[in-house]
Amino acid sequence: MPIVCVMSSNRRAIGPPAPARRRRPTAPSLAAAKDFTLDRPVWKERWPGTRRVSAKKHADGPTAARAQGRRAGECPPSPAQFPGDAAGVRSASPGAMRTPVDSRLRATARRKRQRVDTKRLGGGRRRPRRCRAAPARHDSGRRPVRPSAAGSRVAGPSGATLHSRGGPVRAPGRQGSRLDVTRGHGHRTAGGPHLGSFSLRGMRVPLFVVLFGAVLAVTLAPFGTFALLTIREMREALVTTEYERQLEMAGTMARSLDEFVQREGRQAIRLAEAIAQTTGPGQARPRFLDSLLDETVLMVTFTPVRGEPQRAAAPELVVSDEIERTLERTARTLFEAGPVPRPASARQPIVDGPFAIGPARVIAIGITAPVQRRGRLLGAYQELVLIERAWNDATRSAPVSSAVFLVTPDRRLVSLRGAGRAETPEQLLDRPIVTQFLEAPGPTRASQEYAVRHAGGGERRYLGAFASTSFRWGVFVETDQALAFAPIRALMRRIAWGGTIAAGLALAVTMILGGSIARPITRLADVSKRLAQGDFTVVSRPSRVRELDELATSFNRMAEKLGALVERFRAAAREANALFLGTIRALAEAIDEKDPYTKGHSVRVNRYAVIIGRYLGLSREELRDLHVSSLLHDVGKIGIDDAILKKPAALTPVEFEVMKSHPTRGAKIMGRIPQMKNIIPGMRFHHERWAGGGYPSGLKGDEIPMQARIIAVADTFDAMTTDRPYQRAFDIADAVARINDLKGIGFDPAVVEAFNRAYEAGELEEVLAERPRIHVVESVEDGEGGESGQGPARSVGA
Repeated sequence: MPIVCVMSSNRRAIGPPAPARRRRPTAPSLAAAKDFTLDRPVWKERWPGTRRVSAKKHADGPTAARAQGRRAGECPPSPAQFPGDAAGVRSASPGAMRTPVDSRLRATARRKRQRVDTKRLGGGRRRPRRCRAAPARHDSGRRPVRPSAAGSRVAGPSGATLHSRGGPVRAPGRQGSRLDVTRGHGHRTAGGPHLGSFSLRGMRVPLFVVLFGAVLAVTLAPFGTFALLTIREMREALVTTEYERQLEMAGTMARSLDEFVQREGRQAIRLAEAIAQTTGPGQARPRFLDSLLDETVLMVTFTPVRGEPQRAAAPELVVSDEIERTLERTARTLFEAGPVPRPASARQPIVDGPFAIGPARVIAIGITAPVQRRGRLLGAYQELVLIERAWNDATRSAPVSSAVFLVTPDRRLVSLRGAGRAETPEQLLDRPIVTQFLEAPGPTRASQEYAVRHAGGGERRYLGAFASTSFRWGVFVETDQALAFAPIRALMRRIAWGGTIAAGLALAVTMILGGSIARPITRLADVSKRLAQGDFTVVSRPSRVRELDELATSFNRMAEKLGALVERFRAAAREANALFLGTIRALAEAIDEKDPYTKGHSVRVNRYAVIIGRYLGLSREELRDLHVSSLLHDVGKIGIDDAILKKPAALTPVEFEVMKSHPTRGAKIMGRIPQMKNIIPGMRFHHERWAGGGYPSGLKGDEIPMQARIIAVADTFDAMTTDRPYQRAFDIADAVARINDLKGIGFDPAVVEAFNRAYEAGELEEVLAERPRIHVVESVEDGEGGESGQGPARSVGA
């Protein structure tokens, strides 16, 4: 049983959807379905294994097909495109049945293959911009093609394989991104970027840029990765080292202060024992107290339990009331506590301070020790000890870039050294690390990284650490992070310089390497462009790179073969064109031979028309059409009786009407040839008049095609300058004047102006020299202008 496969315009097999229900075929379509069995649905007969499409979606009838065509974005088919209807299958022609297509395949084919110009409507719908008459279509709206021959390969729906009687028919795959398959004959057209460039999603990147990027990536990627990892590790190590350094420094200073205070405290205990042994109750030797003063001890005081205190102080020492009140309060506290039962070696002094003394703000502390003898408390020995030297010795090792300061538990800033001197006490006491120290339950040490916002609005980050003394003083070390990370920034500058040098080296390598690779490819691209423009003499120079040299050699061979092939095509085209023009010329001369008085008329009109067309600035294609049209402008006379053509006397009205039909006859004769459609206007309308009243259609002005306007002037000029049986040839100047008299009446003024320029250039003289000289019949009325249809006598004598 033969199988007929109907093809769409894009070379895919198509068919109508499955019917909603089975029906017996009607008489008109039974013959069309004679090659199919009707014991099961036709769609299963033709497409085994294909699922049946919903009957609701594809109802029978041309209306459903047109609706589906509109949904697919195509022009709705006309009812005449559905000549038959049998069992849900509509045939395009007898014996050519259409098979149904799966809806998913049909949607994919419609989306990938169908080329319909659409425009956006409201709500996101699309419709064709215009619908024009199309060949017969089935329900899906695609145009069928002739059934393939037996055994031929036919493209079907995307991904489908069709079978004809002679063998399998395989459909092409989906259209690739850079490879297209033509609809007409299956030729493949390769598309892609130009030579010497890479395509990145439609953006062409020069090969030099690609090479530079590759070399730069290979050069800088390891270097940059190593640098980033090194900087990261170095930062972490630097922070850790800075914390350790700060903690060690703060701890060392705290231990130094502890040792100094403990030493001075033991000294105060020994002095209190000495005072207890050398004085009576409530008495002390002032000379002995004066002897206790030195560079470190600024003031000593003995306060008895009962009686007035005795004091010895350094000259010019000014003690603030706050210090005195603090020392008195400590003494009263000691008196209230009573004698210390422990031996003198185990007694612990009471430390007050630190204090800032005098305008110089030197640091001092108060040490209080009990004076007791035989278990009875006699009084209190108090010293005001200068610890400035000990603090200076402790902070001497601190770097200049770090700020070192001392804070008491009652939130007093006592001393400040180093880089933080520009800070106010309030700013330093508001540091997060100071708050951490004040909130600590006991002596401790810690480090912290924190940010501080300054009055100017900027923010700076710091690394800080502190250590507590045994008597709850806080020794703080703080470093600006920018100063701490100065080595990292120096390393980053060196890395940046190294990266710049590496980029320069990459650029140099790219220029050397890219030049050796890109230049041959660029030259090959240039010669390829010249080859695409038709220059088959181009030759690509060899390259030192073997692959590129092989490519250049293959290109040269291809160009040579293409040149030879194109030259053969050109020769064949020239021969065919010469044959065509020779045939046209022979046909025109054969027509002219019917009337010996108009011999050579078509050739002369052709030459006049082409000259005028050149002066009008017509294109090469327009001149070619004008050339053929002017040669064949009188081809319709082949259907005019010789008795009328050769009649020497005036034509009767009936004969004149017959003669006026020759433009229409010629257009009808040549209109059967599709390739002649561009020359028909000149043949049909060359007897129209600019002001109207011509024939065959009575056109006027711009309604007359340009070919016809030019041929009208050339035809009339040749008729006036050629001897006829009924008139003698005009002198050329008279003919030109007559043509100008008819400007705007019978002829286009622009064409007449071009005619005048050709006459003034002398190009019409050569054609006029070839006109024949024959006997003129004097008795015939003057047929001047006969070729343009003017006058009743022999208006188309040529």
